[in-house]
Amino acid sequence: MNSRNRFLGLALAAAAGARAGCGDSGSSAVEPAQAAEKSPAPAAAAIVPPALPAAVATAAAPAGVAPVVAPPVEGGPAYDPAKATGGIKATVKYTGNLPKMRPVKFDADPECGKQHTSAVPEETVAGKDGKLQNVIVYVSKGFEKWSYKAPADPVVLDQKGCMYVPHVFTVMAGQPIAIKNSDPVMHNVHAIPKVNKEFNRSQLKGSKDLSEKFDKPELPVIIKCDVHGWMKSWAGVFAHPFHAVTGEDGTAAIKLPAGEYEISVWHEKLAVPAMQKVTVAEGAVKDVEFTFEIK
Repeated sequence: MNSRNRFLGLALAAAAGARAGCGDSGSSAVEPAQAAEKSPAPAAAAIVPPALPAAVATAAAPAGVAPVVAPPVEGGPAYDPAKATGGIKATVKYTGNLPKMRPVKFDADPECGKQHTSAVPEETVAGKDGKLQNVIVYVSKGFEKWSYKAPADPVVLDQKGCMYVPHVFTVMAGQPIAIKNSDPVMHNVHAIPKVNKEFNRSQLKGSKDLSEKFDKPELPVIIKCDVHGWMKSWAGVFAHPFHAVTGEDGTAAIKLPAGEYEISVWHEKLAVPAMQKVTVAEGAVKDVEFTFEIK
């Protein structure tokens, strides 16, 4: 009898298990598959877009900084200067009042002060009669159709009266820069580019000229003297020869072949006006005018 009861108990248990496996609503047993279906699904991971490569990332340029100089020319026929029968004459003006430039204090080196008979104002913002000096004017688009060779003749940067002369200059990438010291004191010439190779060289009085160059286009490059903190010069380095700096009369001329170009300007302190599109005819000079707003 006991054996029979045990057999019936086992049979009933097996039947109950079968009903649970078929989804009997009365059963409290849950199979692993059912548990997976009834458990809440994990939250989906947030989709993060991939970061842009460094070459694509952009940033707003601070006031007074020109757009990035166009990339170097990749190829094309060699540029023939004889074809530059036309060009542009840029006149750079300003509205508002020029900030008053403080006189340079030569106290750190009395030998520097002895070279001046009157106060020397800073050259950060220079101009008169509504015309602005020390503005770089350059072709920012339209030069890409040719390839260029850097001139062998150097651009000259002098140290005279414990000031850099010129205060602003332009040069082609790869073109030599002859750095002179016309002062009776030692200087050091410290270029701090962001694209090109930095250099920092001492130059004793009466020493021979230094020779340097920048291999890549860059605007601007600051050059300073760590011995005399007020000494600064700014360089614009270009892949082409179409660039100039405004003089005291606020004008700059650039020779160009006939064609369509975009002309841009740069100033070390002031926010730059928008570039201008020009069409240069064969043998003709196109007048272009830029106005800086001084607030």
